[in-house]
Amino acid sequence: MLNRPKTTAVVLAAAALVAMSGCASRPTPPAPAAPRPAPPAELKDIGWANFLSHRFHLSIPLPDGKAWRIDDHTTEWLQATHPSNTIVRARLWAEHDLMTPQTCEKKLRYWEPDLPAPTGKNVIDERDLPDFPAKGFTSHLVVGLATPPGAPPPAIGGVALAIGASEHKCVALVFTSLVRSAGSASVLASRLELGTRIIEDTVLKSETLPGREPFELPAQ
Repeated sequence: MLNRPKTTAVVLAAAALVAMSGCASRPTPPAPAAPRPAPPAELKDIGWANFLSHRFHLSIPLPDGKAWRIDDHTTEWLQATHPSNTIVRARLWAEHDLMTPQTCEKKLRYWEPDLPAPTGKNVIDERDLPDFPAKGFTSHLVVGLATPPGAPPPAIGGVALAIGASEHKCVALVFTSLVRSAGSASVLASRLELGTRIIEDTVLKSETLPGREPFELPAQ
């Protein structure tokens, strides 16, 4: 408070100096301002809609349902993309051996080495999910911070990942979202809460698997 009069005087003096300078010479017109990038879309807790994958028989609830772009054909994953830099990926497959969530994750990470994995202090929530996505499955959920490789700094990424097993079947559901900086921490936290709800409310409608499964391991 004691410094306010001095600070105010300095600001007024600087303003007066700029004004006097402007009278002495005609100011150069400022360069046109660069167009500001459009603010990113936000993932909102409204307009939930269920998407039923005819390939994997998974019913996946999505907030702001009409905004998602869904691809259930071109890769081994179902992928839903939201304009907020948010992606939901799902996959169901069969194995010859009896599987556990750990062996399913090992196989999944062999196929997808860049699959995000929050560890240590970056883990926000970790627990078992009983009967996800159907009775008989043993599944595990982990939620936390994991910035994908190649993301431009200071972007920060979050992930909610559930992997489950039932005898010879494996399932994986991955929610990832990216925000521009640490200043958007509350936004990312809200998205991860929605991502956790997406996972917990996903239901397997039929355990009939795609005919081309099981997938073969990539050539070494």
